[in-house]
Amino acid sequence: MKRLFPVLPVAVLKRAIGWVPGGSRDRLRSWPSTRYMAALPWMQRFQADQAGKALARTYADEIGRETELAGYRVAERHAYRHLGLPEQAGFMALDGNLFFDAALANPGEFKVSDVTRKRLRTRLAKLIDEGGIGAPSPYYAVLLMDGDNVGALIRSAGVDPVTALFSGFTARVDTRVRAASGATIYAGGDDVMALLPLPDAIACARALQRAYRDAAHEAAAASGLVPTAAAAFVAAATISAGIVFAEAAVPLRLVLERARTLLKDLAKTANGRNSLALAILKPGGKDREWVSAWNGPAVGALVRMIDGMVNPRDVRVSSGFIHALAGPFGTMLAGLHAADDLPDFDDDRLLDLLIETFRGDPSTRTLSEAQLRTVMVDYRNLCRRMRGDVGETAAFDPGAGLVLRFLAENMPAATKPEPEQGPETGEAKDG
Repeated sequence: MKRLFPVLPVAVLKRAIGWVPGGSRDRLRSWPSTRYMAALPWMQRFQADQAGKALARTYADEIGRETELAGYRVAERHAYRHLGLPEQAGFMALDGNLFFDAALANPGEFKVSDVTRKRLRTRLAKLIDEGGIGAPSPYYAVLLMDGDNVGALIRSAGVDPVTALFSGFTARVDTRVRAASGATIYAGGDDVMALLPLPDAIACARALQRAYRDAAHEAAAASGLVPTAAAAFVAAATISAGIVFAEAAVPLRLVLERARTLLKDLAKTANGRNSLALAILKPGGKDREWVSAWNGPAVGALVRMIDGMVNPRDVRVSSGFIHALAGPFGTMLAGLHAADDLPDFDDDRLLDLLIETFRGDPSTRTLSEAQLRTVMVDYRNLCRRMRGDVGETAAFDPGAGLVLRFLAENMPAATKPEPEQGPETGEAKDG
């Protein structure tokens, strides 16, 4: 019903329910699909240069010649209303399924003739090959946020400052979500739900956390609280977030359930609120988690490392380096800590070990000593989980590397990859 209702003719809608929601049938189809959200960073990457635009235009034109695909060709043309993008046409209006071979190959998901299906898969493979940036990641993000201890905040400061906080925060939400090419599902009071592309989700959540803090400062100033009460109000006005990185084929109902439990059970209860929690949800229920307080070193380190993957500037690390950190090296450290074999292993010694292990490794051969240290400091901080309530750092958690590896594997290529050279032979090797 939910899939058929938006495509009913206007006359049928009026006859069935007496009105047209939103005043237009098009508005019912304006939400981006989960596969569209997953493909969006990859699609935008094609728009970054003239060669990519030409390839995208050719692909859209070829799809347009398939008479069976009239609906698929324009299925996402109104997504721009929620995503803060230019009005959609051509390549950016195509159904999200048209960018994933797994969807095209599934007759249950993509209902076209076998002949058309074969042509589409061939054309998509050609686009991916000629684009030079690989296939799109099938993952997108769902963000949930919720204010912490709101009842206690009202009891201590009164209703008016909290009302002003909620109003100020809500007014800021959609702008920041749209800046991340995301879609705000709802934003009311201290609650937020949004769909976001994977690369921008964590930075968007961090921007919203700062917006909540800024709104608290403004509310305290406008409410006439005495300085000590105003400072206490701002300090107590915190917000927690849960982000689920979900494979687009996972039913959205399950993704939302996972996001709610992540926010409530991990970010708020287990980590003491004022925290960001992440989960990776794959088909079959495979999952992994990470959490830390906003004001700890880990969140900033994670944002910087993601930015370095997407927008490499002075410091660029290869996927091989991320795999090495998250793989055998991380497993070794996890085992040592679990066995309590490193009772005196302080942060400086850990940093020295990280640098010494990867100095000269092929995965870091492009980094200077100073750059290597910068990256290693961020990785060390990423693995330092901090509680939100007491501000204390928990034990070193190398499992954070698994989340970092997942993100590295699913980021859109910032540049067309060059073959990696082996350390001695000069021959190309797999990255």
